[in-house]
Amino acid sequence: MQVREAMQGRVLVVDDERFSRFMVAEMLRDLGLEVVEAADGDTALHYLEESPGDIVLVFTDQNMPNLTGLELIKAIRTGQTAVDPATPVGLFTGNAEIDVLQAAKALDINTALAKPMSRKDVLARARAALNSRAKSVDPLKYADVAVPCRRGTRAAAQRPGGTIHAGPPARPASVATPADLPGAVRKPIHDIDLRDRIGRCVYAPNGTLLLTPGARLSPRMVQRLGLMFEKNDIAPEVWVVTDPS
Repeated sequence: MQVREAMQGRVLVVDDERFSRFMVAEMLRDLGLEVVEAADGDTALHYLEESPGDIVLVFTDQNMPNLTGLELIKAIRTGQTAVDPATPVGLFTGNAEIDVLQAAKALDINTALAKPMSRKDVLARARAALNSRAKSVDPLKYADVAVPCRRGTRAAAQRPGGTIHAGPPARPASVATPADLPGAVRKPIHDIDLRDRIGRCVYAPNGTLLLTPGARLSPRMVQRLGLMFEKNDIAPEVWVVTDPS
């Protein structure tokens, strides 16, 4: 008899179909993994925003009310949650629409499973996803990925005090927008140095939250922001707080 190697870590399984969620969760527990279940995308997003960052894998269904699987994955990849943006993710879907497949590829998902799923497939894909984790990702890379949305198009709007003039995506009412840092001032992007921290939220033109107050900008991120500002004809400046030298 073949002995299976036990795995460790906490996995989040998101699916509005209770039976499907239960079956996947039980399969993953058989691997030795701890499993947290969420009945919809909004609940999962709130959990990931409040979690201590100990999630090693997220498996989510695509077609759910309010927040789809790809929208949840985009929130992870763009740094809107407390978990590492490079956290491995897997997508369940009962169909293969071209826009879903394109968005999944653009978001660098680690694995995809078509429903109905067998035990063998779930366990194999879980192992593959955990073994294919990237060391790091650039959240700005995913800001403009077009994600199919069951709720209709979100309209961009002026975000008072924000760096880029676009409103944030719809979020659960229980989740607060990160507070601005006191003493923040506008600064041209090309003048940013290593002592600066983001003072106010930075949003992409499509409303995606890119950077929260307190974040530091690497030279690469400064370059990517500058290109995004130029592409969208936006003043190349951000709100920052400079640490004392």
